[in-house]
Amino acid sequence: MKRFTISLFFVIVATLTAFGRKPTLADLSSADTGTGIQRACSTALDLNYVHPRKVKTQREAFDLGYCLGLIKGVYENLNGEVDFCPTDGASIRKVTELTVSFVQAHPDLKDKDSADIVRWALTDGFPCHPADAKSDTHASTEKH
Repeated sequence: MKRFTISLFFVIVATLTAFGRKPTLADLSSADTGTGIQRACSTALDLNYVHPRKVKTQREAFDLGYCLGLIKGVYENLNGEVDFCPTDGASIRKVTELTVSFVQAHPDLKDKDSADIVRWALTDGFPCHPADAKSDTHASTEKH
């Protein structure tokens, strides 16, 4: 039993050391902005699709979970309000790429709430109205 406890202690210390510095509350609160969602979703895309690999740091793990959780939450929980009309089979990858592209195209949103940004990106990328009215979507986005 003593050997097991010592081994467990060693594994815990080694794991904490391997991950380096833990994110602080200030680090985590910055994720809830346009800048944060762009970083988190860029990390998620890189880890899952561009250069697939295992997560190496706590920051990568947080960014991956935050991005995918936020996108899935916004995509599936609109409380009956439908601002966008996705095509059949809109993948999480497509929605994540859409979100990153949207933030890059709208640098004025860097300090806005990340959930709002995902909703605006979905509304812009999957409009429920004809393509000629797409410019109205940007106008409504800029009001927020």
